Amino acid sequence: MKKKLALAVLIVLILGLTVVYVSILKRRLGPMGPSGPYYNEEDLLNFLEYSSVNLSDPNDVAHILEAYSLLGQEPPNKDKLFQYLNATQGADGTWNTGRPHYVPNTAHVLMQYKRYGVNPKKSLDPFLSTIDTWDKVYTHVKTYDTGNYWGGLWGYVTVYVVYKSQPPPWTSEFLNAVDQYFNTWAYDNHQRNHVAGMLYELSKPLPRKEEVLSLILQQQHLDGGWPWSRTVRTNSETDDTSVSILVLRTLFNPTDPQIASAIDKGLEFIKGNYKEKNIDDTILAGYSNLVGGEIDVPSTARAILAVTGKSLGEFQIGTS
Repeated sequence: MKKKLALAVLIVLILGLTVVYVSILKRRLGPMGPSGPYYNEEDLLNFLEYSSVNLSDPNDVAHILEAYSLLGQEPPNKDKLFQYLNATQGADGTWNTGRPHYVPNTAHVLMQYKRYGVNPKKSLDPFLSTIDTWDKVYTHVKTYDTGNYWGGLWGYVTVYVVYKSQPPPWTSEFLNAVDQYFNTWAYDNHQRNHVAGMLYELSKPLPRKEEVLSLILQQQHLDGGWPWSRTVRTNSETDDTSVSILVLRTLFNPTDPQIASAIDKGLEFIKGNYKEKNIDDTILAGYSNLVGGEIDVPSTARAILAVTGKSLGEFQIGTS
């Protein structure tokens, strides 16, 4: 009787340990795709920690903070990261002030302050006073985001929504422009993704939705990825593939067989850009933007969004 009881206890312990081990293993390997796990979490965290040592760009720091949060991890050096962002904030409240694409960079940094419940050191009101009319915004975007109008405009909308918790004062003019100039954004993946993101954060519908869906599906490459556009950066990219997946998941029906298939193919493309490297006997892992490229923090953060099943709302923290 005692032997049977001891055996039963041993079996229960083994089963319990097995459950714990499988749980740990799953967490370490990350979510599973059709051809295996999308990443090794320990190696991803090693890469994020390695990337946090020498900080040189606020946008990269924002992506580091974003990636940690998406993995459900507290950055071990969170205070250092926010101290760096506070120290690099410009007098008008922006980051990378005056450089090309600095307003979208500022919006992305602000999203991480919101994500972690931290307030920026300086007010953004001085900057907002320079973009408080549609005419000012149009001129500003054309100056700092040449060739990327809608992608640049995303930053201006998002700064208002995240920082002020309200739509911009020129929202009606923006919505009119989206309708009037449909052909300038709907046919290029990067521009289309940003328009979708802006409309989502403003709780406005996507115009000509079925036509947009048709364009998204048509423009997916045979390798499963999406490019930046049809004419510039035409190779599949992790960044734009990830956001295309978020758009399909959030604004359309992801259980529709055609959409589900497109998402799965996109995820497999992203998985193919996962790479490991050994530095000082430590494995670092992340995602490259292009096939055959080097891993980088922005692409890694975007990829994590896609492979962990996130939506536009979980990307655009503070905008919905």
